[in-house]
Amino acid sequence: MDGAGIPVVQINGSPANMRPQTSQAAEFWSDPLPLQAGSNPIRIVASNSAQVETKLELSVHYKPKAAPVNPRALGKDEIISLLQGGVPVTHVAELVSDRGLKFTPTPADMNDIRAAGGTADLIQAIQQAVAPGK
Repeated sequence: MDGAGIPVVQINGSPANMRPQTSQAAEFWSDPLPLQAGSNPIRIVASNSAQVETKLELSVHYKPKAAPVNPRALGKDEIISLLQGGVPVTHVAELVSDRGLKFTPTPADMNDIRAAGGTADLIQAIQQAVAPGK
C-alpha cells in the first residue's frame, strides 16, 4: 500500500477480496481460483487511486490427486476367480459396474478375462468402468 490509497487487486482479471492488515499492507485472495491439471498462469495486478499499477505473473503447476478407489473394487485376479468359480458372467459384469476396478486393464488382461469365460458384456462393463469421468 502507498499514500495514494487502497489498491484495487485483480487476479486473472477478476476482482480479488481484500482486507487491510496495517496502514501499509493488505491481504488479498481470490475464492475460488480454479486450476486445471498442469501449468496454470496467474496474473496479479494491483492499482491505486492514482492509477499506478504493479503486476506479478507466475505459474502454478497443479497435479490433481487420483480419484479414490472404491475399497470393494475388483482386481483382475478377482474377476478371473469369480468366473472360474462359476459366478454367472452377468453377475460379474454387475459387480464391475457397481464397484469399479482397482486396476487399469491392458489388452493382455482383457484376453485373460475372455479366456476365463468373460463375454462381450463383461468386457463392455470393464471398458465403461475405466472410461473417463467414471
